Amino acid sequence: MNALKGAALIEGYFNVKQNTFIFNGTYIVPGEGLVKDLSFTVKDYSLDKVQNELVARMEKALNSAATKCALLLVREIKKGIKSQAPGGKKFTPLAEATIEKKGSSKALIDTGFLLSAITQIIKGDVAFVGLLRGTRNKDGEEIVNIGAIMEFGATIQMPSGATIVIPARPFLHPVMEKYLPEIKAIFAEEILGLMH
Repeated sequence: MNALKGAALIEGYFNVKQNTFIFNGTYIVPGEGLVKDLSFTVKDYSLDKVQNELVARMEKALNSAATKCALLLVREIKKGIKSQAPGGKKFTPLAEATIEKKGSSKALIDTGFLLSAITQIIKGDVAFVGLLRGTRNKDGEEIVNIGAIMEFGATIQMPSGATIVIPARPFLHPVMEKYLPEIKAIFAEEILGLMH
């Protein structure tokens, strides 16, 4: 597997005859400029068995990749909030009045409800990462609504006539953008792992 880590399939084909499954593929290994051939043969297989096994192996690989990516993103989103720079992008500092009111200069960290509500749900090869509707803080407010205000910002018109502007402090998208290359690599590695 290490020999093919990061490799790209540039040609591949398979042939099924006389109950034998034959795969031949050519890979290029980035950074090494190497072109490698990979071949394997499975004897006494019917086409249905080959298809069923390939589908099962692909589903397992995609599920594994989705799980790894979801866990990576949840961990890095939480780290980003704690460090006040998700995905390496610093939060807009809190206003002095906000700091005085909450007794801290840390954005998105008051009670810990938002931080603990960041989760993942994995269904096959699809993963959800973020805040779930229906999750509420101790005051009964939906965490997803609070998260949306933090992610995108908001302008709130108060009954007194005052206007409160909450600047965007994105905590989801910067992490997802930063780790997109790693997510792609995880999926590629799992799929290449099918060849072994």
